[in-house]
Amino acid sequence: MVSAPKQRITEIDITPGTNLTVRIPSAEDPAKMIDVFSSYELTIDENTFLVTAPMKGTLLYPIRSGERVEVAYVTNKAAFECPAIVGDRLKKGNLNFLTMHCDGHIKRNQRRGDFRVDIFLETTTLKALKANPTLVLPDAQPVKCLINNLSAGGAAVYTNEQAEVGEAIHINMPAMIFGEQKKLMAQVHWVRRTNIEDVVYKYYMGIRFIFNNPVDKEELIKFTLEYQRQQLRKGRE
Repeated sequence: MVSAPKQRITEIDITPGTNLTVRIPSAEDPAKMIDVFSSYELTIDENTFLVTAPMKGTLLYPIRSGERVEVAYVTNKAAFECPAIVGDRLKKGNLNFLTMHCDGHIKRNQRRGDFRVDIFLETTTLKALKANPTLVLPDAQPVKCLINNLSAGGAAVYTNEQAEVGEAIHINMPAMIFGEQKKLMAQVHWVRRTNIEDVVYKYYMGIRFIFNNPVDKEELIKFTLEYQRQQLRKGRE
């Protein structure tokens, strides 16, 4: 049986500056995975590409050469995931880069695979700093939004401000989820105009959460499961 040819990264709609997340074992607890921020720089060959050195917050995150990771990114077509092996660390001027070797098929995910619940939560989003999306743009004004459904992987959100696919934002998660209000970084997966006159929100977008703390995702999973149980109990009453 002949195996299907490996999809080349050059066949995917990815351009320099595309925001990436790199899923790696946490330095604090290797048994848990976290997402750190990076961005695509250039393709070296059909299976090797260069990325900016991953960040957690404002700090460079230690990743060893030879370590297996999962690289994820969003284009105007879909969300993609690529298993990769970390290569050499390179330095150009004052900038740090890493080579990544694609180690398998690039998976195309049209929709989120995490369990999700229908919910209506009013909150706000903030634009991220383009040079370092882990930070909020200094003069960013909160934009009202409505979370329409929610999962541990992302959410569907109504908003009045148009966002670009692949853009990083920060969303203020209501206190009922984490016990206190908490900002989560997210990446815009898709955007649609509602095309309905006299509505509060003009746009509808899908976002993918980027976690730099594995506990946050665990808490989000617990919340969605408990929320569903509560809704089922109400339905039986």
